[in-house]
Amino acid sequence: MSKTNNTVLMNAPFRGIEKLNEVYFIGIGGIGMSAIARFFHAGGVKVSGYDKTPTVLTKELEASGIAVHYTANVELRPKKVDLVIYTPAIPAEQEELVYYRENGYKVVKRSDVLQIITASSFNICIAGTHGKTTITTMVGHLLRHSGFGCNAFLGGIAVNYGTNFWSSEKMFVSLKQMSTIEVF
Repeated sequence: MSKTNNTVLMNAPFRGIEKLNEVYFIGIGGIGMSAIARFFHAGGVKVSGYDKTPTVLTKELEASGIAVHYTANVELRPKKVDLVIYTPAIPAEQEELVYYRENGYKVVKRSDVLQIITASSFNICIAGTHGKTTITTMVGHLLRHSGFGCNAFLGGIAVNYGTNFWSSEKMFVSLKQMSTIEVF
């Protein structure tokens, strides 16, 4: 990609979730899943989800207006979702996940949805063995305070901000799992 194209992408507002009305998360309480849930919620998409255990993260999601339930029960799941996002930590036989797969819903893994929502934007992806969360937070902080801004998906809660997600109309900063990095 040319330098001109990179500059255009860096300065273009994010586009890509306009056609989604409702998203459901299976395993919404994880650090990565909750950040993506916050992203969709900040973008005006109705968000809800399931998690096995109530935590500080799930309570924060609920306080922000995201419905979360803690019983794996197919009757509690929303029926008209546009997208179902799950974490690989969820067993393949989990009844909600099975229901959505068997009934023709679009079901994607967390890593795949992160790729989908960042596909049309300029991205800074932090990878490595140690320090990804720290470096991602530092890069996001610098972009945020430079006035440039960014969407940042953090691998932990930034102590000085109290969140694992920052919202902006421009570019993304995120951790990149080593198993999903393409090598050329």
